[in-house]
Formats: sequence, C-alpha cells, structure tokens
Amino acid sequence: MLQLGSYLHSKGFSITIAQSEYNRPDPSNHPDFHFILMSENLSGTGVSSGFIQFLQALNDNCRPHIEKHVIQMINTQKEKSEKESIVIIYDNLMFCAGSLAGDLGLPSIILRSSCAAFVPAYRIIPQLHQEGRFPIKDSMLQEIIPEFHPFRYKDLPFIGIPIQQSLQMISMMNPKTPPVALIFNTLEFLEQSTLTQVRDLYQIPIFTIGPLHKTSPIPSTSFLNEDSTCIPWLDKQSPKSVIYVSLGSLATIDAKVATKMAWGLAKSNQPLLWVVRPVRIVSMY
Repeated sequence: MLQLGSYLHSKGFSITIAQSEYNRPDPSNHPDFHFILMSENLSGTGVSSGFIQFLQALNDNCRPHIEKHVIQMINTQKEKSEKESIVIIYDNLMFCAGSLAGDLGLPSIILRSSCAAFVPAYRIIPQLHQEGRFPIKDSMLQEIIPEFHPFRYKDLPFIGIPIQQSLQMISMMNPKTPPVALIFNTLEFLEQSTLTQVRDLYQIPIFTIGPLHKTSPIPSTSFLNEDSTCIPWLDKQSPKSVIYVSLGSLATIDAKVATKMAWGLAKSNQPLLWVVRPVRIVSMY
C-alpha cells in the first residue's frame, strides 16, 4: 500500500494513510504522506484466538477511527470549497473501509497485492464445496480442476483450513459494496487469461501496475534486519545465472521435503540463493 501511495503521489495525488498501531511504518520515511494512526484495541484478540475473529475485531475496531477522519476531510473540503475528490483505496481484508465508502457515498478501489489468479481460485471454492469436491481428497490433489484449467486441486487456497473458516474468509473477501475499480500488483502479460475472467466477473476497470517494488521503491518495511552479505557473492555471478528461492513468510515444510528440494536444486549445477527466515532454519535443518 505504501508503494502504491508513492506511485500515486508521483502522479500528483495527495495521500493519507490510515494505519493501525500494530507494525506501523515510520512516518519520517514517508514525508509526503499524511498518516492517521488508529488504535485497534486488540488486547486479548490475537491471531491465536482464530484468524476470522481477529480479522473481524480489527475491522470493527478500526472503522470508527477511519470514519471520523474521513468525515473531517469531507467537512474541511466543504468549508474551503475544494473540489478535489476523496477516493478510498483499501486492502481487501480491511473490508470495513469499503462499507464505509459506500455509506458516505465515496468511490472505493481495492488493492489486491496477490496475483490475479487468486480471485477465481478462492471464488470457485464454495461451488466445489457444494459439489462435494472441497475439502479435497488426497487422491484428487494432482487432478486438474475442469473449470479452472490448468490449475490443480492442490493449487487452491485454504487447503488444510476447516471448511467453515474457509467459507467465512471467502465471504469476508467478497466486497459487499461494489468498488469502482480493482488494482492488481501483477503484469498484464503474465495473467492475461485470468485477468479476462476477472474483468468479465466484476465488469469494472482492472488496473495491473506491478511489480510495485520496481515501480515505486520505498524504504524497507521488513520485520527482520536485511542481510546484505550475499551481495558480494552475487556480484561475482554471471548475469541471470542465479536461482533465487523463497517460500514466503507463511509456508512451512519439514526437513525431509526441504532436503529433497535442496538436492534437486543442487543437481541443477546452477548458483543458488535460498532465503530462509532464521526461525525456520531450526525447524528445517
């Protein structure tokens, strides 16, 4: 969202960031933005209590703060007779912002930081559940989903999560108030067929502006100190010769799978850089 804000600011837009106290960015790193700090009041409502409950509490508690500040912005504009438009851009998990925009008669845009394929992937799950194909049987994991070629059942999100939680999550992510547009952090030529599906589904403008980290680089927002000790080694490698491996911040694999992956990569005889979080090294090796 900060990268998108930087991009829009470079095009002349005024940017206000509504940010909860948890993991908030340093405003001094973003002097062009105005920050609204919200108290989410989540003491005793951690993710351990259940992600659905946590997400609902986060939205319920943040909405009054957003509403207060947006109404102040509207009133200030009226007092100054300003004609600038207010547009609310929000992450799809902060659905309270979308409903607030609808209540105040403001246009809203959803930023989806995931690939475009995630949208039809999660939207097909209720249909598969109704037809008895989700949760997925182990024998079906490798099979192609006929309605979602070339994806396999194992490629679907929410595998391993109780079905009722999955359906609740999908319901939360479906916007109750229609947005005027969607923004995807992806490239048009990478997901042409999927983006066609999404455009047919929503019938609103779809903007592909990725990769945002290249379009609008900003100071690091990593939760860990960045390790740059690999840079001298990388500088010695031939251009486009290094295999980069990262499983992301949520994936977990056991030592047996990690070892098979490592040997498979090693046998490619290509230079290899595998990023592993420190806490995962203990569990993997």
